[in-house]
Amino acid sequence: MAALLALLTLYITSTDRPEATGVRMGTMAETKAYLAKEYPEDVKLLFVYTGLYIKSVRFDDSNSVTLSGYIWQRYEGGIPKGVTPGVAFPEASNTYGLDEVYREKDVNGYAVVGWHFEIQTRQGFDYSIYPLDRQSVWLRMWHADFDSNGALLVPDLDGYPPWVDKDFNGVDKETVFDEWVPNYTFFAYHKIPYSSSFGYGKFVKSAGRPELYFNMGFKRGIFGAFVGNLIPMIFVSLIMFASLFPGSVHPDRAEDTGFSTMGVMAFTVTMLLVVVVQHSSIRSAVGGSALSYLDYLMFVLYAVILLVTLNAILVRSRKPLRWILWRDNLAPKLLYWPVLLGLALLATQLSLG
Repeated sequence: MAALLALLTLYITSTDRPEATGVRMGTMAETKAYLAKEYPEDVKLLFVYTGLYIKSVRFDDSNSVTLSGYIWQRYEGGIPKGVTPGVAFPEASNTYGLDEVYREKDVNGYAVVGWHFEIQTRQGFDYSIYPLDRQSVWLRMWHADFDSNGALLVPDLDGYPPWVDKDFNGVDKETVFDEWVPNYTFFAYHKIPYSSSFGYGKFVKSAGRPELYFNMGFKRGIFGAFVGNLIPMIFVSLIMFASLFPGSVHPDRAEDTGFSTMGVMAFTVTMLLVVVVQHSSIRSAVGGSALSYLDYLMFVLYAVILLVTLNAILVRSRKPLRWILWRDNLAPKLLYWPVLLGLALLATQLSLG
């Protein structure tokens, strides 16, 4: 219960501030000012205005996301000779293709080409505070010509309403996100240093060049995680507490309630299996990442099951300890919830800080 209160408090008070991947671009003026600082004046660049519209987002597993939608490019004055329109997704984990769906030679002085795409990308999500995690999904984009002709992708911010992160621009409003709640979107540049020249002459170490990213932020809906994980934990905790009452150091009372050490052990093993299955589902959700908050709470349940089993053994021992004899095993009943909640608070502190 204390852990549940801590969960709700953290969920309500946590901010929705975007966790930026790189330098965020909000307007075309900001974009051009940033690029002017990154490239010398004598470098001739071909600005390729690029925008996208996401139609679906599907979290396939703990580290894989499938995205589909439309992406377009605008070339001022037409497509230059020797330039191949297109976008590459260097972090795609599957074989993908761009299906051209429209091409216009002159739209207000620009040549426009649009494609449909569907890709799967693997990303390192952080599940340390699952189920209160907030994940950032990004699309990293290169021009199809890579390093030739000076082509540089620039976010086509003119193709959207005035950019406000929380408006979730660039994503279809009818998109279904399952248990996720959309939080923000933005374009950004991120500089990636490489340890290869990719065949363009001799390798020269550098800080990298700006690469265009489209970022989407999500926060997990707490209701589904609460019903699926916390309610079973609370139910197991209540059942384990109830199992303390049939025990008695007096043989006649124990016989009346059907209490026996082996009976309690069989019961606790059953509860252990329930907890193990629940824990396995949590590990499946977070994958091979570090321990999450719910993992710590599962460890608390393991400890409680062990303590209840030890108490049953001590109750039926030949020479029960004094605190077991006191009022016929009343001390464990009084200490159960303080110990459980104390361990839960300790788990909260260790996990959430």
